[in-house]
Amino acid sequence: SAALESLDRYLAVRKTVAESGCDCLVLVCGPDGSLNSGSVQCALHLLYGTSGRELIGSEFSDMADELSELFVIVSGKEGSWSTIFCQDAVVSKVSAMTRLWPSTLVFSADMDKDIDTYDSQKTAAFIRALSETTRIAVCPNLLGEEVNITRLNMSVEKWPLVKAYGYEGFATSGFLTLSNDVTDISERLNRDVLSKWTPAAVTHATQEHCMRELEAAWDDSITAVTRMAECEKVIGQEIGKPIIELMDYGELGDDGIGSEGPELTAGCWLGTEAMSLSGRWSEDCGVIGSIRRRRDCSMVWRGVHPETRVTCARTYLLPSRTTCIDDVEEIESMTMEAIRLVRDAAVAVSSGLDAPGTDSEVKVVWIDALGSTSTTRPGRAETACAFISALVASTDVTVMYGDTYVFGASGEAVAVTRNRIPQLTPLAWGCSKSQVEAHRAVKADASRFLLEHKGVQMGRLLLKMSSEATGDEEVSVDEAGPTHNLGGLQFAPPDATCRSRIGLWRLHATEGSVLARVGVSQAKMS
Repeated sequence: SAALESLDRYLAVRKTVAESGCDCLVLVCGPDGSLNSGSVQCALHLLYGTSGRELIGSEFSDMADELSELFVIVSGKEGSWSTIFCQDAVVSKVSAMTRLWPSTLVFSADMDKDIDTYDSQKTAAFIRALSETTRIAVCPNLLGEEVNITRLNMSVEKWPLVKAYGYEGFATSGFLTLSNDVTDISERLNRDVLSKWTPAAVTHATQEHCMRELEAAWDDSITAVTRMAECEKVIGQEIGKPIIELMDYGELGDDGIGSEGPELTAGCWLGTEAMSLSGRWSEDCGVIGSIRRRRDCSMVWRGVHPETRVTCARTYLLPSRTTCIDDVEEIESMTMEAIRLVRDAAVAVSSGLDAPGTDSEVKVVWIDALGSTSTTRPGRAETACAFISALVASTDVTVMYGDTYVFGASGEAVAVTRNRIPQLTPLAWGCSKSQVEAHRAVKADASRFLLEHKGVQMGRLLLKMSSEATGDEEVSVDEAGPTHNLGGLQFAPPDATCRSRIGLWRLHATEGSVLARVGVSQAKMS
């Protein structure tokens, strides 16, 4: 439940406070905290599970507006009391989210009735929560802004609620920052807590606007290629451009966030005989090769959402008008093999085993909500996330497929993007996926027709008539293995877009004249 997930986040924050040697963490949201972004971001994480790059600018969100009068004192000592204060308008929501927090008091007051009484009650609750502390922790700026350590005490003392702490009428021991050592734990909180995947963060990544943004960029990229199909001209700079722009624009202004280790980047790679690399270079796949030296084009897209780091990779074939079905089927079979490798790796990792295959076939990259990577899997008790990709190469082409998998505490592996981002092979002109499927369906119908239908018997009769009329004794009639071409009798499959006819038998007694024609329509012979 949401309350249980909130408890997990609370315990993680409390552990961080304790390890920093502080008695408590002080979070003051809104004007009473001089609009410091760190308090709002940490409060949003505690209550709603917001994490990672999504926290950037979150102090201006609608959820942050609801918490504009909130303060939270998170005790760093087991058994000590934590304190929450909020307006009456949101106390039911806050209480529901924090109802499992141990040793926690929730205070509220009505701001609309008497503002002086409200301020007095809020200040009294704040003083009571800090009455036995000697060292407090703050996180004034978690993401985005630099923290001036030398002016930390002065910055905190300027918070209106902290100023009220020192008013003579409340009989405190003076300024808060003089009676308590103040420690900034922003970096520790960011590294150990707010950048980690939580169940709420996973749910948000898979169901909210993040995946919709990635899907929209993907759809725009497919639409751009479809437009190119109308004029049969590939513009390399435009293919995959929306996917790359989504990540580029999403990372503006936060280049220093999550910079530890290699980062996954969005990109588009094209491969034909006459086309060079477009987009960004990747050691994972490099330049995709040509397909039998024709004008076919293969491309690999890798999309990365800038906030959640949810990643996926897909390979598409852009066939020419002369592309044969064998080429399409080869790419599709390689794609299915890549998908199988990825799923096998996910099952192995969820079971605590090493990923199957060689390093060149399967790559498992652990990512968290900030995009930092690690070579070892996090503890089994934590929710973890991994981008798993596979390469399958042949002489003519290389196929890449990848998905972001979420691993729960019980070991289940869930693909985040598998059913959200399509794998279409081929993508545009020549023959579409639906046409390929229709062709296969017609081919299966024809096979059943040749093996089972009584119309074959009529065809053999016509073939016999032809051989008797022409005196051709070399015509072969194999009762055990009917084929598409029975001697001079030809089987003509229907158009792939129309399955009303199964097939047509044609028999030519002499060149240019038709002796007989037998057709089959809806399993009835005419």
